[in-house]
Amino acid sequence: MYRSDMVALGDVKRSAATLFGQGQYLAALRLYDAVVATTPLDFDARIRVADCALALGDVNAARVYRAAGW
Repeated sequence: MYRSDMVALGDVKRSAATLFGQGQYLAALRLYDAVVATTPLDFDARIRVADCALALGDVNAARVYRAAGW
């Protein structure tokens, strides 16, 4: 049985995508990071972490893309 106060992973990803679309890259990064921590094999979430890093001007974003591809 699910608790009523639990948030679905899909809801977190949708919220992160909305924040990213609004230009709130750091907030989106935090949510995507939580998704990756929960489901480390989620390829899409790892790519989105790299997208956020790139949008924030992180010079290491390419490494994140490479690691996600590996």
